[in-house]
Amino acid sequence: MTSTNLITANRKDLNAKTARFEHRHFATIARIIRDMPARGADQLNIARHFARELCVTNPRFQASRFLAACGVED
Repeated sequence: MTSTNLITANRKDLNAKTARFEHRHFATIARIIRDMPARGADQLNIARHFARELCVTNPRFQASRFLAACGVED
């Protein structure tokens, strides 16, 4: 992708107010949460917060699948 195309793509994301996240992004975030030293309620609250925010980035986002990947019970 050329720098001009990249700038245009970034402008489209800014205009949309949210970036379009994909499975690879969700998987990376879930892995980070899963590997956190915090456990229990703190980890669950963090995972839930991310799930609420990430659901607007992709209409196919599944919160239950994300929470399972984070290693937390909901």
